Amino acid sequence: MSDELKKQIDQLKADSLAALKNFHHNVSPEELRARVGDTTCSVLINEDFVICYATPPLEKLFDYESQQLEGQHINVLLPARFHMSHLRHLPTYADHPERRDMSHRPELRGITSKGVEFGARIQLAPVFWHGATYFMAEVFEVKPD
Repeated sequence: MSDELKKQIDQLKADSLAALKNFHHNVSPEELRARVGDTTCSVLINEDFVICYATPPLEKLFDYESQQLEGQHINVLLPARFHMSHLRHLPTYADHPERRDMSHRPELRGITSKGVEFGARIQLAPVFWHGATYFMAEVFEVKPD
């Protein structure tokens, strides 16, 4: 990962820590589970693209311990070669949030905590909650034929 990309991600994380802390003060873990559920392979992201909640199936798919993803920028779930492009797309989606099925993008990839890449199909949806906009992504692993 380039130094420029690391710097951008670190800045995004730093800028969003206050929002993440405020989110956790206003919303209990039970409320998160009730809103997102815990059986789908999903992640809830704030307006700064920081993970607020990851379901147990998503943590398992990406090989993370419970709550280890919270506070991380969403790019932690993508291979490094996609980070810059993803950083350019995120604000565009945030400006016009809508339900979106990303299945038409066969190049979508996820990466586990151990660095193992896999094909992914992703469905996005905005979540308007507690006076803020969040983004939910449901992730499906695409297994080779």
